[in-house]
Amino acid sequence: MAEHPRLADQKGGRMTIPGHHLSLDRHRLFQGPPEEERLLTSDHPDLARYVVELKKRSPGRGIHRLRQLLEFKRSYPPEPFLLAVQHALHFGLFDLSRLERLILKRIAGDFFELEND
Repeated sequence: MAEHPRLADQKGGRMTIPGHHLSLDRHRLFQGPPEEERLLTSDHPDLARYVVELKKRSPGRGIHRLRQLLEFKRSYPPEPFLLAVQHALHFGLFDLSRLERLILKRIAGDFFELEND
């Protein structure tokens, strides 16, 4: 809850109490690498290289794609995930849906029962 002084004599007047709103200075808000990048690059050098290349090909700071990649890392077993990242890095594949298919192809027999027709 916040209290603001009433502006009775000003039509459509605005009063902002200092410290009540965040700064609109975007350069200060986004200093340094995002948290997702730190979580992804600390484990394996190939994954760190993949993150750098993925950010180059992403709009803005690439937060959406970094979050998606971090979700893959958290959802899938580490070995198939890293093997798929190495494969994608070798062939220059930075489409995350293709990366996920590579991961799923590597774990298909271990975690899912697939019928061969």
